[in-house]
Amino acid sequence: NPPLSGRFANWFKDSMGATIRSEIWAMIAPGAPDVAAALAYSDAVVDHADEGVWALLFLTAMESAAFFVSDVDKLLQIGLARVPATSRIARAVQTARSGHSEGKSALETRAAILQAIGRPNVTDVAQNLGFIALGLLYGNGDFGATLCSAVNCGYDTDTTGATVGAILGIRSGASALPKRWLDPIGERVVVGWGVEGLQAPATVQELTDRTVAIGMQVVASRCPG
Repeated sequence: NPPLSGRFANWFKDSMGATIRSEIWAMIAPGAPDVAAALAYSDAVVDHADEGVWALLFLTAMESAAFFVSDVDKLLQIGLARVPATSRIARAVQTARSGHSEGKSALETRAAILQAIGRPNVTDVAQNLGFIALGLLYGNGDFGATLCSAVNCGYDTDTTGATVGAILGIRSGASALPKRWLDPIGERVVVGWGVEGLQAPATVQELTDRTVAIGMQVVASRCPG
């Protein structure tokens, strides 16, 4: 049973499966990184352990803070404060920060991340968090450039792209998202084949309204300040 389930006989414990769920905890605890991270922890330990759990805390704290903090390096520091300094995640993110500050190209920094902590498993969480940090740093605030900088690093691209997009969306708001990226997607929410008995929201706006309503409850009960 949790919190041991994610650790027991689990080869996937250091992978990206939990990190793709970071945004929901951040969005229902805006501006409260520790509250968001506490909720995320209870989620992560169900099916991950160690780096796989720390990665979710790192991203959730960043995304929660992004409602009020726009500086990328400050956001990375907020994330790093929630993970062990000796973790592979911390080493990957610090490598991305160092490469950027030293004027290295994005490709050079990608190579440095892989040299420092790389593993053959494409879903390994540390290297992919390094790519997320790289995208945020090298994108210079531009939505397309940030997204492509992260995704072009390869490996677990569906997660790195989604996470970078979420951080930019939280930080700047929906009105700042370029229409050329939004128009091909549209507003409809389409669930996958075989999903039954789920009262899914029909549109992004309906999903947003549901999330805000839950967020108001969390803020009222756990974030009185």
